[in-house]
Amino acid sequence: MTPNQTIAYNWISQGTPIVTVPRGANAQAAGLTPGMPITLEPQVQIYVNAPNGSIVVRNY
Repeated sequence: MTPNQTIAYNWISQGTPIVTVPRGANAQAAGLTPGMPITLEPQVQIYVNAPNGSIVVRNY
């Protein structure tokens, strides 16, 4: 894992929300306002195909 992936993995596995401040052009390209704090929830939702053809949400 990269250093940033390691930080993210530890944060997600602990289950604690964190506040971070997006910065720079990448933040703006992602639709975020640089310098404005955001709260990240440590829950990941993955949308997968169900056997009947519908979409099911898996929470991790």
